Amino acid sequence: MLVDLHIHTDNSDGKLSVDETMKVAHKNTLSVISITDHDSVSAIPRAKELALQYGIKFVPGIELSSRNGDERIDFPSDVSIHILGYNIRHEDIKLSKILEAYHNKRKAILYDLIRQLNNNGLELEYDDIFVIAGTQMRVQDVVNHINTYFLEHKQKECCLKIARSYYDEIFSVDFKVRDAIELIKYLGGVTVWAHPFSSYKDYEIRINDKEKILILLDKMCALGLDGIEAIYSQYTDDQISYLEKLAEKRGLFITIGSDFHGKPPRNKMCSFSTNKVNSFLQAINI
Repeated sequence: MLVDLHIHTDNSDGKLSVDETMKVAHKNTLSVISITDHDSVSAIPRAKELALQYGIKFVPGIELSSRNGDERIDFPSDVSIHILGYNIRHEDIKLSKILEAYHNKRKAILYDLIRQLNNNGLELEYDDIFVIAGTQMRVQDVVNHINTYFLEHKQKECCLKIARSYYDEIFSVDFKVRDAIELIKYLGGVTVWAHPFSSYKDYEIRINDKEKILILLDKMCALGLDGIEAIYSQYTDDQISYLEKLAEKRGLFITIGSDFHGKPPRNKMCSFSTNKVNSFLQAINI
């Protein structure tokens, strides 16, 4: 049985539409999948419909962009921690309002950034910015736009400095880890720490060493974390083994994911056939 519980579409930062993504899953003969778009559940209704057609078991999911909101925890406050939620009530009204408010705040910050750039001589509008993938603009997209279209502009360096100064402001909108776990629990879901060795600062990957993993894991377990994405397509056998042992020691579920985005280097869905996620699948009635 082939399982992939970490897949993105263009409803967040994936390249492929829901229909295209589900065709890839079907072509790869996956038995169980979950769409886990960043801070979005808009792909789920169509994905469920197509999963039924293809005979694929489907798990409604989400990946919440989160951050360390506790000064007592020794982990950078400006590096993203991703929390997966599985088998959630994706049609919940409270969830819809929370996600709408989240995206409106992000968009307002980006509009303010563009106004600041306009005031410094750059003629551009929000809709001019090319988003690298999906539909969720980031500060890095604005930086890329400046470097592409205003390379010789006399205010280029000043504008780049302005744009980069917005990294922390837009990151501050992300969920605190505590709130992310609480929201998923409220939705009746199972909480899983995504790719524990990898965190992000905008598009840049930040590698977590084992010490940082243990610090965060202890914190999240105290908050009610249910599992670890131990089997991850970009991890070595040693990394997977280490995470499996951590999960076993703490009585956590193990999940498996490719983090498929439909573009290199994350353009392949999982090819693992494993019994290690059976207890997790049973827990969510799959």
